[in-house]
Amino acid sequence: MRAAKLVFAVSLMFLGVAAVSPKETFDSTPFQKWTQKDVSKILSDSPWAQIWGTGEAFGGTHENNAQAEQGQDVGRYSFTVRLMSALAVRQAYVRWLEIRNNYDSMSPQGKQELDSKVNGLLNADVSQEVVIAVSFQSNMPETMRDIQRFFDTATAPTLSQSAYLYTPRGRVDLLKYFPAGGEATGARFIFPRVLNGQPPLQPGDKQMRFEVYVPPINNTVRVGFDPRKMVFQGKLDY
Repeated sequence: MRAAKLVFAVSLMFLGVAAVSPKETFDSTPFQKWTQKDVSKILSDSPWAQIWGTGEAFGGTHENNAQAEQGQDVGRYSFTVRLMSALAVRQAYVRWLEIRNNYDSMSPQGKQELDSKVNGLLNADVSQEVVIAVSFQSNMPETMRDIQRFFDTATAPTLSQSAYLYTPRGRVDLLKYFPAGGEATGARFIFPRVLNGQPPLQPGDKQMRFEVYVPPINNTVRVGFDPRKMVFQGKLDY
């Protein structure tokens, strides 16, 4: 997916979605009919998106807990990792935009204007790239600032020894990196979709794993995806 095609002129707040468990009927329903629960499920707790981390996962150190905002006992931080090149995720994100903007009750002209802004994302050419988007949140202001600074100042060269995609065909090295730059979906890690002359992921494979070391938390964000479940509209979707 060309980076420019993932950028559209819509001013957004951080994309925060809660993990829910609606009936997973979205595969057989046009995305324009997806509910908020469907969208939240796809974007945060699905074969294409997962949330990693919390205070408990790392033991909740005294230093972290001291940073926690008033009224909260434990310092927490989490990272949401999404396969943005997957059609299911792109459609869910567009539907999220529609719901936020009351698309269903818009005038025909209003719908046309929003459609034109998201058309590039829906129809992006992902034949050569796998795009993984990483967003984060924390109730620790200092840690939040440090993580934000890390992602804002990182580059493909500085991440070349710490951000990888692992598949049954081997390790896939980072090709390009783009900070969030106001994008609600977060920073984008772009990997080649061809490895040694073949797709890095194929139907029947059991796992694909994304890893990136994040210095402010001195830990590696590590998320595994199950390709056997990453089927959308009858095809392996990533």
